[in-house]
Amino acid sequence: MCRRGIHNYGESQLIGAGIVRQVCTTCWDVTIDLTGADDPVEVPVSRRPSLANFRR
Repeated sequence: MCRRGIHNYGESQLIGAGIVRQVCTTCWDVTIDLTGADDPVEVPVSRRPSLANFRR
């Protein structure tokens, strides 16, 4: 196990939408970097699907 929180992270993996993931090669600790994540996009009300279109 890693001591004092000092990890041996491998290569950064771009997950998508600017999210970066790294995994420690010793203890498998995972860190996720959201600083490059895209801002959420608001979908206009006119483009949202109507509940009337869904069938049971």
